[in-house]
Amino acid sequence: VPAVFSYLSRLAPDPNVGKHPMLPLHTKVYCLAQLLARGDHQKAIDMQVLEILRQTEKQIVDMGPQGDEVADMRLPWIYCAVSLANVSGPRLLPANGLGVDLILSGMRFCQEVLKDNLRLQGSAKGLHLVLESQQAVAASVGKLSTRLDFGRLRPEYALFLLSLASSSPLLSIRTAACEHLAHALTNGHEGEVIGAVFLKTPCLLSFRQMVMGPLDDLAITCTKVMQALAKYGGHTVLCHLLPNLEGIIAAIGNPNSNAARVVQLAQLFVDLTGCRKAEVLDAVIELPDITPFLGLARSSQSSRRELVLKWL
Repeated sequence: VPAVFSYLSRLAPDPNVGKHPMLPLHTKVYCLAQLLARGDHQKAIDMQVLEILRQTEKQIVDMGPQGDEVADMRLPWIYCAVSLANVSGPRLLPANGLGVDLILSGMRFCQEVLKDNLRLQGSAKGLHLVLESQQAVAASVGKLSTRLDFGRLRPEYALFLLSLASSSPLLSIRTAACEHLAHALTNGHEGEVIGAVFLKTPCLLSFRQMVMGPLDDLAITCTKVMQALAKYGGHTVLCHLLPNLEGIIAAIGNPNSNAARVVQLAQLFVDLTGCRKAEVLDAVIELPDITPFLGLARSSQSSRRELVLKWL
């Protein structure tokens, strides 16, 4: 095995390899992906696999996007990072060094390869692989997001999830991103860091569109994210969410909203307006109509009535 890693560390693009100078690099990345998929990472780490992955990343970046007919080496490299996060994540975090850098690069590659894939003519045939890599990265890093030593991964992971939740072309990825984000806020640490990242993005409008949109599942998971942001992101984040109150009320009163969505939205309205500070009261007073929310007091479901009574 040491000889294998020693051999892999020496592989690099070679102009002397006929029509395929990138073949040695392709071999290197695929071999690393297969080795790390086995799960016995301690021996690999002892044999400098992290340094080999960093070297390989630089070679891939230097190579750049190769077009539609050439395999994108960023995809198998991403799965190397996914394997590391799944199996050896807790061992990589405390040092907050090279292992964390590799996970960060995996998230960056996910976004870059999607942009390049959409830009290159005819490359949509590989789009499902790109989207699968996004799902895999979000899930694998999500397992680490509740750890105290998540450190500098926290803001980058939050930004990655907000991007997926707001703009992914697949509903399953958007809802999963919302769930991972709510989980990181509710069960993790330093929610204010995630809140600060949210404040720097245009996601407030995206959240409003999701809450008012036709998809109940997406609206419910987005509502859970806003609840978690309001509770753990800090008062500034709560105030930032207040412009969405009108959209929340409209969605509560929408006859197309299912029962679970109405209850979740009503709970969000209570959470956002439960603080009786001046800025919150101003936002409530400026609402043109809160009848859809107050009307829940006449519902046959006790959970809806109790939410209104609690708010009053």
